[in-house]
Amino acid sequence: MADKKVVIRHDVHRDRFDVEVAGESIAQFNHDEHGWAGMESAKTLVERLGEKLGFEVVSEEGGDAESDDH
Repeated sequence: MADKKVVIRHDVHRDRFDVEVAGESIAQFNHDEHGWAGMESAKTLVERLGEKLGFEVVSEEGGDAESDDH
């Protein structure tokens, strides 16, 4: 169980983040679509799930919003 980890990967501008499991993005949140409050709620949900279900949640910076825009 110690190997279970979720990464919250913020872009360098902090206006979007991906939730990654085993190196694969499973969800994306951004300011334009979700707003600051929505992004914070999503991050809090992932962190609380980690606490309750016993997996590690780490925040990392990576990527560039300008080159990752969809």
